[in-house]
Amino acid sequence: MRSRAASAAPAASGLDLGYRARAVPAGSARYWAWLFAAPPARDALLGIQALTAEWRAETDPSVERGVAHLKLAWWQEEIERLTRGAPVHPISRYLAALPGADGPLFQPLAAAVAAAVDEVSGVPLETALDLPAHAMALRGEPLLAASRLTESWHDAPVAASSRASPSAPSVAPIAASSAAPRPASSAASSAASSAASSAASRPASSAASSAASSAAPRPAPRPAPSAAPSADSLSDLRDSIRALAAAEHLAEALADYRRLARSGRVPFPVDELLAAGVETTDLCADAPPERLSGYLQQLKARAAGGYRAASAALPAARRGRHRHLLVLAALGLRRLDRSPMAEEATTSAMRRLKDMLLAWQTARGAR
Repeated sequence: MRSRAASAAPAASGLDLGYRARAVPAGSARYWAWLFAAPPARDALLGIQALTAEWRAETDPSVERGVAHLKLAWWQEEIERLTRGAPVHPISRYLAALPGADGPLFQPLAAAVAAAVDEVSGVPLETALDLPAHAMALRGEPLLAASRLTESWHDAPVAASSRASPSAPSVAPIAASSAAPRPASSAASSAASSAASSAASRPASSAASSAASSAAPRPAPRPAPSAAPSADSLSDLRDSIRALAAAEHLAEALADYRRLARSGRVPFPVDELLAAGVETTDLCADAPPERLSGYLQQLKARAAGGYRAASAALPAARRGRHRHLLVLAALGLRRLDRSPMAEEATTSAMRRLKDMLLAWQTARGAR
């Protein structure tokens, strides 16, 4: 059994900056979700996102299929080693050293790698009923593993004076404000005004750090518990994560369906494509024909409903600890609603500022 001191910190040197950059790319929804996550959730979320980024990169159509299969086969073996408590990859070792990490907790990640193998192989979703299970395996199970680690950290019954600090994110330290509480609308207006007025004189990461300090004051951290929560104890979280995973899967397919189709993959359920009369040539065309446009609008509405359902399904008692899920849902819905014309008319800096403000408001409202 590891000592308390050994399990209190994920790793002496933390996670390599290269892995961090791939896990939470600056300006992405994953970045804002991690930045505004509850402090006890950040280490687990960063490690899980880093892990999934490694194998999901192999599902990109630009990767040669044989190479992708070889790398994913290695990752399947690595998940087995992680489950046994003997990982070799730096990310896996980082995860294994997290407070509350227990080998069996990572077993569901094997389903995520298997789903990635199916993506590389071009295995289509035969029916729309297959999509939720596939999305849950590929995207949901990793998020649920991070949630189990977060719950495990939160539930440790140890006096505050003996708690060890979790590793901090690579942004400015988060400090609790000594000012009196402000209404959310006033706080949002103040944050937007301050960020906009200083955008020209400081980097975006500084503005993000300033907003994060208001959204997520650091609570007294917790040490490692004796055991991770069971899957059954997180059944309420599973409903929220399942809806979020399906919405993200649809949103990404909508954004990239043409490239996927041109690489020989079927981005949407086969039964729905047949019912809509959509052909492969329609999916590959530069401009979608009318029958495809109507189907894409249906999928967009379905994804939007999934993001809303994910937010609504997150239990009130868990919303503060798992506010990163709410941020992912809010940003996913915002980006789904953006029109191409609006995207072209808005600078990247302004889009980033708007995303940061929405993430901050969402996280603040979940506390």
